[in-house]
Amino acid sequence: MQLVTTTDDGGEGEPLVYVPGVDGTGDLLLGTALNLRRSFRLVRLRYRSEVIPSVGNGYHEFADAIVHALGEIDIQRAILLAESFGVAVALQTALDYPDRVRALALVNGFARHASPLKLSMTRLVFPMLTRRLFRLGRRFAIPFGMLAPRRNAHVQRAMLDLTGDYIDAAFLRRLAMISKVDLTPRLADLKLPVALFASDRDRIVSSVSCARAMAAVLPDATLELLSGAGHIVLPFEEEPWVDRLLALQERAN
Repeated sequence: MQLVTTTDDGGEGEPLVYVPGVDGTGDLLLGTALNLRRSFRLVRLRYRSEVIPSVGNGYHEFADAIVHALGEIDIQRAILLAESFGVAVALQTALDYPDRVRALALVNGFARHASPLKLSMTRLVFPMLTRRLFRLGRRFAIPFGMLAPRRNAHVQRAMLDLTGDYIDAAFLRRLAMISKVDLTPRLADLKLPVALFASDRDRIVSSVSCARAMAAVLPDATLELLSGAGHIVLPFEEEPWVDRLLALQERAN
């Protein structure tokens, strides 16, 4: 059984594959998914909760599974749009399968996690949470952690309406994988176009410092800082994601 499944949203244009964060649902594009379908064939990945990746080799396993899953829907080459945890997954996929990835759009992620203490605390606390505490915690974490400092009632409500209990064995294993990853030494091998986006008010990941570290070694990278934005920024309609991704596609031609 593969680690990932695909949701093919259809649309016009070249394939664009969304690689989700540690939640693994593929749902956090929200309304941006509709906009992207006007210019791309949008495919969203979902991480299977019943398949547990290994810690040491998990990123390679995700890369293998992504390429296999895309091949099953006849996508041989695509732009990968990744955020947070998914950034390292997308980087690993491009490193392992350079002929299958046209370009990378990387949002608020890392090739190596820059806050090991924060990550250790998260890994310590999450297994202790009951489902009820987790659901209560989401009501605080989404507006004040994931989205802050931006205030958008529509996005907040849509995120709170998403169902799912993410604290399962697969979720905890993905958290453990983060502590082991360091793709920085291999980034110079990536010759494809990369567009980096980093929120300057990200409270989850040290996005700006991580993006700058990646930009310093990637051969063909651009970096755009997103002013006044938090960790989750893809659903915000004021951000011109379609234009940004079309510009990246043009660089890949």
